[in-house]
Amino acid sequence: MSSPLITIENLSITRESTTILDEVDLTVEEGTLLGVVGPNGAGKTTLLRAIDGSISMTTGSVRVGHIAVESADATTISQQVASVPQNTSIAFNFDARTIVEMGRTPHQSRLGSWTATDDKAVEEAIEQVDAGEFVDQSVTTLSGGERQRILLARALAQQTRVLLLDEPTASLDIHRQIQTLESVARLVEMGKTAMAAIHDLNLAARYCDVVCLLTDGSVTAIGPPAEVFTTSALADTFGGYPVVTTDLITGAASVTTLPENHSDRSDTTGNDQSTETQHGEDETVTNRSEHRNQTVTQPVIHIIGHGQPVITAMSELVAAGYAVTIGPVPAGSVTATTAHRIATSVITVPAYEGVTEAARTELQSMVNKAAVVIVTQIGLKKHINSIATTVGRAENIIILSQQQHQHQHRYTTHIDSDPIETAIDKLPHCHDTVIRKTTDCTSVASMIETLLKPASEDQ
Repeated sequence: MSSPLITIENLSITRESTTILDEVDLTVEEGTLLGVVGPNGAGKTTLLRAIDGSISMTTGSVRVGHIAVESADATTISQQVASVPQNTSIAFNFDARTIVEMGRTPHQSRLGSWTATDDKAVEEAIEQVDAGEFVDQSVTTLSGGERQRILLARALAQQTRVLLLDEPTASLDIHRQIQTLESVARLVEMGKTAMAAIHDLNLAARYCDVVCLLTDGSVTAIGPPAEVFTTSALADTFGGYPVVTTDLITGAASVTTLPENHSDRSDTTGNDQSTETQHGEDETVTNRSEHRNQTVTQPVIHIIGHGQPVITAMSELVAAGYAVTIGPVPAGSVTATTAHRIATSVITVPAYEGVTEAARTELQSMVNKAAVVIVTQIGLKKHINSIATTVGRAENIIILSQQQHQHQHRYTTHIDSDPIETAIDKLPHCHDTVIRKTTDCTSVASMIETLLKPASEDQ
C-alpha cells in the first residue's frame, strides 16, 4: 500500500471572521487522483491554495512528503507542487510557449542557463495537452479552453510530485474535458499524485480514485466515488433530489439531480410508498420512498423495457412530474436499481427466468392505471407475445425505438420493426393510439404532454 504524500492536520482558515476551512484532516496517498467536490463556497479552492502555500493557515499543518508547507519557501514548494488555477486570464502579451517555459523556473538558479532537460520537459508538456498548433501564438489570442491547456502544460513542465487542479475542465468542451482528465489519469498511473477540485460529479466519479466531499469548509465524506456518492450524502451537501445510478458504459457512478418540487409528486393512487414487487417466489417487498409523500394529480406512465433508453425516459418523466411505474425488469439489473430509486412501483422478475402469472397480473393492473404505456427494448424475449397482449389494451401506447421509422400510423409496416412492435401490431384489438418515436427526436415528456392534452386546448 502506498504511503501518504500529502498530510493535512487540523487545518483551519479564517478570513475576516468567516471560517473558510474548519479543522480539515486529510491524507492523499502517493499515486492517487483525489477529487475535491462540493457546492460553491465550500472551500475547495482554498484547500488547494493551502497545499501550494499561496494562502496562510489560521491553524493546523500541511505536509508534502517531508516538507512542512507553512514554513517552506516558495521555491522549495514549487519544486514539489504545481498548480493549475481556475482563472485562465493572463495579463501579459507573451506567446504561449513562454508561459509553458515558466514552469521550469523552480528548477533554475539565478545564474543557471537553459538546458536540454528544460527543452525536453517543455516539449513533453506541450505534447501531453495537444497544444502544438497554437503554442507559438500570443496567449491573448487564445480561447479560454486553449489558455487552460497552456496553464496545464506549464504545470506539467514543472515536473513536480504533486499536481493541483482547480476546476480543470471548466472552460473546455466535452472532448477536451475527457482528454484533459485522461492525461491526468495517465500521469497518476506513472506515479504522480493529483488533487482536483471538480464541479462535475460524473467526471469525478469516472476519473478519481478517491473523492473528498467538502461541505461548509469541513470534510463530510471521503472514499471511493461509489461509496461517497450516495443519494443521502449528496442531498445533504448539494440539496435537491440527487439520484445515483451506474453508468452503463463506464461502470462509474452517475448522478442526476431532480427538481426541488419532486418531493410533491407521488402515485395518483394515493400511496405514499414505492413498491417493488418481485415475482418468482411470490414475494412482495415494499420500501417507503423518501421523495414521494403526497398525492398528486399527474398521470401515471408505465414503462416496459430495459437499458439506457428506459433509464433516460424514466428520469425525464419523473423530472417532468409524472408518476412512473415500470416492469417487468430483471431483478438486480441497472434498470431495476434505478427504477427502485425513482419510480413509484417496480415489477421485477428473476434474471434469466420467465414472467410468472403473478407478474402478468401485476402488469395488467399497472397498465390499467396508466394514462400512457411506453414500450422499448424487451429483454424477456420469450414473453413478448404475452406482454404485448397485456399492453395492447392500453389507452395510449408509445413504442420507443432506436431505429428510424419513416411513418407513424399504426397500420404502416416497416421492414426493421422491433419484435415487440410487430407483436403489438398483430393484435386485433390494438387501436390507432400507437405512436412510434425514436430516441433521437422529440423528448418523451413532450410527446406525452401533447398526447394527453385535452381536446379543448387544441381548438
